[in-house]
Parts: sequence; C-alpha cells; structure tokens
Amino acid sequence: MNNDNLEIWGNKELKRDYVHVENLYSLIKLTSKSNLSGGTFCVGTGEAVTTERFVKAIGKEFNPDASFNRYVFKPDYITYKCAVYDVTEQKKLLGYEPILLSDMLKLLHNEIIQGGFLEKWKWK
Repeated sequence: MNNDNLEIWGNKELKRDYVHVENLYSLIKLTSKSNLSGGTFCVGTGEAVTTERFVKAIGKEFNPDASFNRYVFKPDYITYKCAVYDVTEQKKLLGYEPILLSDMLKLLHNEIIQGGFLEKWKWK
C-alpha cells in the first residue's frame, strides 16, 4: 500500500493451499448439520496457488494502484513445504464451497478497512 517492493521468497513455483477461517467455520457448520455418522475432512480449498501468484494477488488487492507494484524475487529465503488439499469429498458429501484466494484477500482487505486497522497501524 506504500508502493514498497513486494518480496517473493523461496521457490516462486511452490504451491500451497491458503485457507480463510470462514472455510473452517463452514465445514464445522456443514458437518454438524449433516446426517453423516463420522468422517475426517481437511480444511482446504483444493486451489494450488504458487508463492508468486499469492504475492502478486496481494499486490493487486491491497495496492490502490497496482501498476506501481514491484516484485523482488528472494530465492535464497527459505519457505516451508506446504500441501494442497483434495476437497472433492467435502464438496460432494457436504456441499462445501471453499473461499478461494481472490475472495479471501477481498475479505481480509475489507476486514482491515472496516476494523480501522490502517488507522491503528499508522500506515505512511
């Protein structure tokens, strides 16, 4: 938001599953209302997002003028191995509809603005 460089750490092609807390809440609600007698479900989206795509999506959502975004690759900065979860069963059995990256960032951005966090953090 300050037009600072955005850093992409580690392997820019590393894929992971980013999850919003509403996905967990949705699965808990869906399982509690289901007729299933048991089961184990992963909280995920099934969306395999690369580190590069994730950082660029943040830049697009949070910078008022995304044309100013500059990205710096830092391959020597280690990032952690991550997983992408198969949520096919959750969708089929429960009607689960996960919040994906783009919508997750919009929700977070809205929460920051509505919560007045920009004022609290005294952004430049």
